[in-house]
Order: sequence, then structure tokens, then C-alpha cells
Amino acid sequence: MKGKRLMLSDEIAGTWQLVSYTAQSDRGGPVIYPLGADAVGLIMYTLDGYMSAQLMRPNRSAHVHPCTAGTNEAATAADYLAYAGPYRVDEATGVVYHDVAVSLLPNWVNTTQLRNVTLDNDRLTLVADVPAGRATIRATLVWARPAVGREANSAQGRHDDGSGG
Repeated sequence: MKGKRLMLSDEIAGTWQLVSYTAQSDRGGPVIYPLGADAVGLIMYTLDGYMSAQLMRPNRSAHVHPCTAGTNEAATAADYLAYAGPYRVDEATGVVYHDVAVSLLPNWVNTTQLRNVTLDNDRLTLVADVPAGRATIRATLVWARPAVGREANSAQGRHDDGSGG
């Protein structure tokens, strides 16, 4: 007998590592890489309904101390995206809703970020259509299970729920 298909919320649970982050206008034009073609990041979905996403441009300028960043603060923030909060999944439509509680972007706090979800083996693709004036920008983020997570999950026969045990 074949195993029962997991719910989408169960399938996305755990840690994912960024493979690519692209954006393109619905009015055409080139595909852009908002944090560079080699952007790095992690997104985590916990089994108790919380998520956290951290994305950045690699090789960012170092600061001796966070309080001495001074004029580099804008550039530092422009190279990083972070937010977290509860999430919920619409199993019927394949949409995940990120209810943002904390964010590097103040205008995201207390908003809901909608992401269309596609799962293909160990690849998770999140797509967001973002209004930008008269155009819509389609942001596409492709994630994969980190190797260490896959090994641990396979050995234990479970998803990584981030509990450490």
C-alpha cells in the first residue's frame, strides 16, 4: 500500500537553503538578482507554525562593531532581508501566508506576505507578485534542503523541526 501524501504544511517544515533569488517585471525586461546571483539565505518553517527568513548578499563589508556602522547602515541594510512570524498554509491553493511579526523592513511588520508554493522533490519554490507602480514584479526564490539536514532527516526518518532532538 502506498503511503499517504503529506500535507503541504508538513512537507515545508524544516530548514531550507537559498539556491536562487530572482525578480522580473511583468512588463518584460531582464531577470535581476536583488541580492546578487550568488545570494545566500535560510528559511525555516517550524511545526508549531512559525517561520523565519534570512537572505543576504555574500561578502558584505564588515563592521568592527554594529554601533559604529554610521554611514554604512543603508548599504548594509540594502544587502540583507530578514523577517519572521507565524505562518499558515492554504492546502487547497498551495499558498503559504507569512504573518510578519518582526522585520528588517519596518513596512512589512504586521503585514501578510503571500507566497505561492511549488514542491519538487527537495526543491521548494516560493513566488511572490509584488506591485511596483503600474507593473508587478515577480520574485522567485528557490530553496533546497541543506545537506546536513537531509542526512539527519533521512537517518531519523523525519523532518527537521528545529527542536534539536
